[in-house]
Amino acid sequence: MIGKQPKRTGGADDRPAQYVSIDLSVFGVRLWADGRTGLEAWRVLYRQSPWMAVGSGAFVALLVGTLVMLGVAIGSEVFG
Repeated sequence: MIGKQPKRTGGADDRPAQYVSIDLSVFGVRLWADGRTGLEAWRVLYRQSPWMAVGSGAFVALLVGTLVMLGVAIGSEVFG
C-alpha cells in the first residue's frame, strides 16, 4: 500500500521562517528594527533614525580599528 504524501504548493510555506531583530541603545535612546534579513532590519533602522544607524556603524568600525592597531603593536613588540 502506498502512503499518501502531503501536497506541496511550492510557496513560502515550504521554507523555514527567518526573523532578524536589531536593538540599539545609546545614552537612554533605544531603537529596534525587525526584518526578514539583517540588511532589511538595518534599512528599517536607518529610516527610523539615520544618525543612530550611521553612528553605531562608525562606532563598531572604530572599535575594530583600535583592536587591529593594538594587535599590530603587540605583535611587533613580541615578534619584532
